[in-house]
Amino acid sequence: MTTTLAVLLGAIFVSAAAPRWLRRVESSQVQPSVTLSCWWSVVAGVIGAVVVALVLLVLPDRAGVSLLGQFADVCVSALGHARNPRLEEVLALGTAAVLCAVFLRVLYVGGWAAVRRRRHVRGHLDLLGQFGRSEAQILWVPHDTPLAFSVAGRRPVIVATSALDDDLPVESVRAVLAHERAHLAGRHHFQIALADALAAAAPGIPLFAHAPGAVRRLVEFAADATAARLHGNDAVVLALGVMGHQTGPPGGLAMAGDDLDARLRRLGRPARPAGRGRTAVVHMGGVATSAVLPAIAAAAMVVSVGLVACV
Repeated sequence: MTTTLAVLLGAIFVSAAAPRWLRRVESSQVQPSVTLSCWWSVVAGVIGAVVVALVLLVLPDRAGVSLLGQFADVCVSALGHARNPRLEEVLALGTAAVLCAVFLRVLYVGGWAAVRRRRHVRGHLDLLGQFGRSEAQILWVPHDTPLAFSVAGRRPVIVATSALDDDLPVESVRAVLAHERAHLAGRHHFQIALADALAAAAPGIPLFAHAPGAVRRLVEFAADATAARLHGNDAVVLALGVMGHQTGPPGGLAMAGDDLDARLRRLGRPARPAGRGRTAVVHMGGVATSAVLPAIAAAAMVVSVGLVACV
């Protein structure tokens, strides 16, 4: 019982504290793709901690699950707090009900949003296809406003206006297309949709509530970084300056849009070249650390409870 409560409290603590920590990581020199992976690792860790707590509640012998849990249970029992099977059953049912409700809500919200987005976007694409010309994965549309956005799905496509060629040099146009290809390759549309579904399903959980805004910023930072690595920071900065705050249709990810000032500040920083080996190590280290944060918090709480009860 003590171990189960500690795991649940650890998940609650991390879900409340992690957004502030992740925002600090975002504002540092860490690559945005690493920070994005850390976000999803923390989310997975919190959900995993709740599942583990539920499993611990239904196991026939929970005291021997871990040495820390056994230590805390013995100390609490020494104070005369007997095990309460009824309370454990209520806690197990409540945890299972909340977990199932959140899961079903995510499926419903995410699925319904995906259907609406697909209908809306595909209707626009069918209309644009009558006026534009297809070139590989790109649909060029005649228009006086420089704009580019990508749409995911069974047939992913990048929509770009003819004004890009008129208003931007060749290298900046290539940077714009590289930015949109990075969105498609990184499955950024799906990540945003999942973050939106989690926030809609459990808006009271700070980690989930902050996820949509953070994921939207980070996917843009990551796509900018890819385009800058291939075509240079100046090409990306020029493209953002010309395109301004133009946005694409719902469900599409446009090159320009929100957080433009923050993106320009990041691109203005001096680049620090890093080898693939170092990048991979930092990436794996950040992901692993983020994923085990709920476990670390739970272990700290178990030790604290045990020490308070035994001392």
